[in-house]
Amino acid sequence: MVENVDFTPSFRSKKPQKFMDDGWLKTNEPQVILFQGMRGAGKGVAVDKTAEELYKEGINIWHIWGARSFENLYWAVNKDCKEKYDKMKLILKAFENKIPLKKWAEQNRMFEKEFAYYIEIIKNNKLISVAGEHVKLEELGKDFLKGDVLHCNCHKSYPIVWIVPDYIEIDQESLDRFNEQYWKDLKEYSKYLLEITRDEKQLLVQQKLKKPKQFAPIPKIVVKTITPPTNATRKEVFQKQFTEIVVQAREQKRIVVMNPAIFEYANDKFDTLAEIIRMIPYLMNKSGLFSPLSESDVGKARKHWTKQQKSWHKIAIVINELRSVAPSSRLSGERESSKSKKAIYDFIPEARHMKTWFLGDYQNPEDLYAGVRYQANIVVIKRASRNILGSDWGWLFDKIERDRIGLLRKAGKHIERPDEVWRFEKHPKIRKYLNDRRPRVDDMPDNIGYLTFINGEVARWRFDMPSFHHKTSLEDFQKDTGITWRINTKKAPKEQSTTTNSHQKRKIKETILKKIDHMHETEGKSFKQIKDELVQMQTDGEIPNMGYEEREPIYFNNLWNRWKKKQDKF
Repeated sequence: MVENVDFTPSFRSKKPQKFMDDGWLKTNEPQVILFQGMRGAGKGVAVDKTAEELYKEGINIWHIWGARSFENLYWAVNKDCKEKYDKMKLILKAFENKIPLKKWAEQNRMFEKEFAYYIEIIKNNKLISVAGEHVKLEELGKDFLKGDVLHCNCHKSYPIVWIVPDYIEIDQESLDRFNEQYWKDLKEYSKYLLEITRDEKQLLVQQKLKKPKQFAPIPKIVVKTITPPTNATRKEVFQKQFTEIVVQAREQKRIVVMNPAIFEYANDKFDTLAEIIRMIPYLMNKSGLFSPLSESDVGKARKHWTKQQKSWHKIAIVINELRSVAPSSRLSGERESSKSKKAIYDFIPEARHMKTWFLGDYQNPEDLYAGVRYQANIVVIKRASRNILGSDWGWLFDKIERDRIGLLRKAGKHIERPDEVWRFEKHPKIRKYLNDRRPRVDDMPDNIGYLTFINGEVARWRFDMPSFHHKTSLEDFQKDTGITWRINTKKAPKEQSTTTNSHQKRKIKETILKKIDHMHETEGKSFKQIKDELVQMQTDGEIPNMGYEEREPIYFNNLWNRWKKKQDKF
């Protein structure tokens, strides 16, 4: 009999169950969750909120690709938007209580200067209108009070480790200022220390006096440099660096963040992303670094463990703008994206065996490589038209219409055909009743999405704003954080020339055709095997990127047949 071995029972019902029975977001079983919909429909918010929920459950988050505006670095940014919107809402509640705005603010202990600041914002954003002494609450203000308009809800930030290539040199002083490593003023200083020298006071006035370690907060952003794995030697260095980064990030509960905007060269960002994905099987199953903890490791019974200890061995990969790293053949993506596409395509089907969750978003499903798209456990549909979602999703539009008819019938309305719905939707209350429960896909609010499951089940779900700041399209990371950097060109990875003249192309193609002939005739390989080998050769850099991963085996059969006929003529 085996003793002193942790045992965690796992049961699966023989009967089919609805996916929503136990909640859609699982933390005990890895999931691939994709989010799709038109631009501005709230996909990014939904991804951020879902990733935040996984982080709260102790799962290690690797947010390793985002919009090229440093959007995914905003995990570490808190502008206290929630507090500001709460102050605005407090002032507007004067209308509900039928009390003049200023008097209401005074009753709620809002000082005159603060009131003047917020009333100006309220007027400028047309929540109210002022004509002489008459103040009117506008429709936007009414919707704001009812909670019907979305806004940033940030009231906290999370510690991150920011991965940058080794040719990027972050200005340490600017980073330290963002991380609040300098005293702001004498008032802050006096809370901790009673004495100050003349020289220190001078530095303090100039905001150049650093805090001692015992008084400095834990940095929100820690920067780690990596060697982009653009060749075999650099790859070996990168693997050691990245392993150290993720292990340390787990210890410090930091989110691992990488954004393509910090990379300056054509191929190194895709090489880096691809290598991270390829490292996951080793890190999760062979290295021993991401093995589940035991009670003997923790030193106490499992029921007393923290969420982080329970999820010590789990990671969640987050990739925004998924189409840019796994584009379909119809989308002309960056040339080197074939490297990351191949890595993601190979990884996703086995993600659950790697104790890995995967979150990604995109607009048009036709822009994303089908081999990735069809691996999702759940696809979250945000607001989108039939044209954007394509024919594969026609069933969802039809189902929503049927559900709206069902809701009308439950409400006692006599309705036979779908084209009769409009008669009832003319009434605002009925229309609101339907839209609150089953909004049409092309008319969904930004904070609503449809969860769609592999069994055809559909559930409406509300995605609130995350707790950290959600970047808008007009905000600027460098301005918001003050962090600056420079490029050290001496450390830049050597670029391989991507220009090939027609003679070189013919020579390369002839070499590849000879390889195909040898593999088929001499080695007896099928054209499916030949395709797989050629795609791997592309990935390894043995042959140029010819887009072979998008081709079917019959393409190589036809290519070889045509070449063979030409050879026979000679």
